[in-house]
Amino acid sequence: MIHSHATSVPAVPDVAADGKRVLPEAAAAQRLSLSYVQLRRLRRLGEAPPHVQLSSRRIGYRIADIDAWVEQRLCRSAVPAGA
Repeated sequence: MIHSHATSVPAVPDVAADGKRVLPEAAAAQRLSLSYVQLRRLRRLGEAPPHVQLSSRRIGYRIADIDAWVEQRLCRSAVPAGA
């Protein structure tokens, strides 16, 4: 007799609905389209989004802070109107 061992996959929470959710540093880098090393370098320079010290060796980033940081870095066109 063959038994089916179907396992249910837990639903992934809607990250847009939970800005307080903390992402590990690697996932935050991926969300920002940066390498892990680039994000760590920005953090050390004080130029990264605010981070959360999860443990003595782990850093995380709240989704809301990542999104706010991106919004602050949006570039507006420097071309004058009518030029």
